[in-house]
Amino acid sequence: MLTIGILAFIFQIIFEKKVINFSMNFSLIYLILICTMLNFTIQNISQKYVPAHIMGLILSLEAIFGTVFAIIFLKETISQNFIIGTFLIAIAVILIQYFENKRGD
Repeated sequence: MLTIGILAFIFQIIFEKKVINFSMNFSLIYLILICTMLNFTIQNISQKYVPAHIMGLILSLEAIFGTVFAIIFLKETISQNFIIGTFLIAIAVILIQYFENKRGD
């Protein structure tokens, strides 16, 4: 993850056409350290303590949680595609859990 972060800085200098300022560098550092390294570290640590089927369920719903939080915090608009996609993901997760429970019995 740190290697990708360093490469992102290098590619930013090479390919970014406008002036690179402090806010761009701060945003990139924040994305590397907090959004990537910290979150993946916490996820890996928590996977030791949570059963596999629960962790699979949580990770399957990541797209739905991300979109719902974008609606709440960023005031994103709800589109028809969002509703259909959310419905399909939710149905898929429910069906997977149902058939896994059937197979386990």
